Amino acid sequence: MNRTKSVENNSSMYYYSKNKTIKKMSTPSPPKKEFQGLIPIFFECLFGRWTAGGVACGVAFGAMLGLIPPGNLVSLVTFLLLFFTGGNLIFAAFTVILFIFVSRVTAPFADQLGEKILTNHSVEQIASRALEYPLAAWTDLDNTVVLGQTLFAVIIFVPLLLVVWGILRIGRRSTNVIETQTGNKVGL
Repeated sequence: MNRTKSVENNSSMYYYSKNKTIKKMSTPSPPKKEFQGLIPIFFECLFGRWTAGGVACGVAFGAMLGLIPPGNLVSLVTFLLLFFTGGNLIFAAFTVILFIFVSRVTAPFADQLGEKILTNHSVEQIASRALEYPLAAWTDLDNTVVLGQTLFAVIIFVPLLLVVWGILRIGRRSTNVIETQTGNKVGL
């Protein structure tokens, strides 16, 4: 058992060794040169290497994930589609956080929309037959809020995807024009 005790003296750390002598602790060394380049590489992976389509997919799927209540098959399939389409996960995470707050505001409207759809006589018959299938019960689409929020998410998916993609394409074009005129790399 190591019975060392540290002592502070004049802003330096000392400790008692096993043979009761006082020794100075070594100061921490700076990170090795191999690790000094990891931080810029990490930030370039997060923010530097992206395409307009990947960011737009990340934002659109993030909006869907933020709107659809969690814990059902619809949100799980949306989450898997985010990975399979190659959407940017950082932008998706930020968008999920933003749209979780938006979903709190739209929940009463989604409840009314879901109730109108589920109480419609023709939809009611189709829904009762569909819920007999094993996976349909896991979608929770018989819940009025889940159905309404899913419809909101599906409705805003394509417009949001196109708007974000268009803005990023225009922004990328303007950055390329500045880079060719000045010769300096600008932005991401």
